[in-house]
Amino acid sequence: MGAGDSREGRSHRGDTGIDLRGSCGRDFTAWWRRMSTRKNGALLAAAALISFGSMLLRPTGVRPWRSLWAEDGRDFLTGGLNHPPVIGWFRSYQGYQHVIPRMIGSLAALFPLDRAADVFAFASAGIAAVALVLFAVNLRPWLPATWMQATLIMTLALAHATTGEVSGNAANLHWFLTLALIGLILSRSERKATAVAAGILALLFALSDPFSVILGAVAAVLLAIHYVWCRIDRAPVGAWAGIALGGMVQVITESLAPRAAPLGTALPLDVIRSRYASDVLHNGIASMPSILPLTLLIFGALVWISLMRPMQWTRVILAAVFAFGTVGQWWLDVGVNRVIANRYQALSVWLLLAEVLILCAVNRILFLAGAVVLVALELMALPVVFDRGRGSDWPDAVHQAERHCRSGVVAVPIPPHRPWAAVVPCD
Repeated sequence: MGAGDSREGRSHRGDTGIDLRGSCGRDFTAWWRRMSTRKNGALLAAAALISFGSMLLRPTGVRPWRSLWAEDGRDFLTGGLNHPPVIGWFRSYQGYQHVIPRMIGSLAALFPLDRAADVFAFASAGIAAVALVLFAVNLRPWLPATWMQATLIMTLALAHATTGEVSGNAANLHWFLTLALIGLILSRSERKATAVAAGILALLFALSDPFSVILGAVAAVLLAIHYVWCRIDRAPVGAWAGIALGGMVQVITESLAPRAAPLGTALPLDVIRSRYASDVLHNGIASMPSILPLTLLIFGALVWISLMRPMQWTRVILAAVFAFGTVGQWWLDVGVNRVIANRYQALSVWLLLAEVLILCAVNRILFLAGAVVLVALELMALPVVFDRGRGSDWPDAVHQAERHCRSGVVAVPIPPHRPWAAVVPCD
């Protein structure tokens, strides 16, 4: 045996003398990969299930499946009952599209009316959990281990801002969808089927999120760079195209269908437009001149990160992007909206938690310690969460309204938001 044969033998057999080139070695390797894939999938599924359950069980007051959130009943359920599917899904509200909430409304219309709260709560919590998974999984370059991604999912789901207005309802799904769209922008695609599926999902999310106006511009820039300047390795073209198209539709919708006047009032168009402009700022869409430089900086950095290969120092850049996003959102929360611990704080809290965990991921022990501290702090913050209200629930309101129906339709008060009502047929 020559020197080369001796080296070859050592390289394949090693000190144990087991031939790793044989069928047993190949079978074991394949089995281990299958088990690892299943274990990773089970871990992410468990994290999503915990997130799903926390959104239904942790809000105070009337449980989400026993009450309808204000817009869920007045706009989305009423729309599902009175407008045909598909056509009705593209009716704007507050100046932008809400395709997914309106789809949930159409789904709820297929069930008995007193079960509508169940449909909205469970469907919304499920979609929100999927959005968190999409965000965490696509941060794989910075959170390489699956348990790190699962930890991020559960940390975001347990945030105190998630226990109030954004939990278990369709009207506030866009806060979760924004995270999912950021994840899709940072994703990488290898198969055409995956790209098509990601594109459809991204389009649906973008057509349900006002922040897609900004993220669509980022996706459009990335598409232009990919096709005009230089090819980006494993670029998620489908997701970028879906986000860009959805953002463009939202811009058109916001231009042609500004915020509607309150029910029962007639306002001049200029007054409506001024109210719409104030709502844009109030809801934190960072396209107003006062925070435009911050917006350009944040999403310019996202574009740059998307172009680069995963490297250690991009962790700091991504954390800095989230930090600037957090500062901007907190400025809107406290400086403009004067609110603490409600839906306007959700995005800033989530970005802050993601930022901390991304920085801690340089070391597994440090990451775990950071996650434990964050979860502990969030649980301590629970006393300041928004109370959904107390009193009668949705099924009781439906049964009472049906007993008093005389003219073919009835307005069902939405507990605990009594000033809001869903207009439904008596039958």
